[in-house]
Amino acid sequence: MRRYILIITIVFSLSLLVSPISSVSAGEDPNRDALSNLLDELENKITDADKRMIAHPNFLNDLKALVEKFRGKLRKVFFEEDFPASEHQ
Repeated sequence: MRRYILIITIVFSLSLLVSPISSVSAGEDPNRDALSNLLDELENKITDADKRMIAHPNFLNDLKALVEKFRGKLRKVFFEEDFPASEHQ
């Protein structure tokens, strides 16, 4: 039961962290690293639970889908350039 509460708490935390990601560019988001670390930790917990068979497979599949969904919301910056207004005149 404690594990389910922990997992629900992590998922809830993810939902709170995702809202700033969609509204702020990747380079300016102060929560990006925290969310990425949280997703890594959740993914490790899911893998461990799957190996030890301590949770229902469908539940773990749902959690894996959530991790993939939230990872998809993290933007990866391949190229970032500031174009000062003075260069365009």
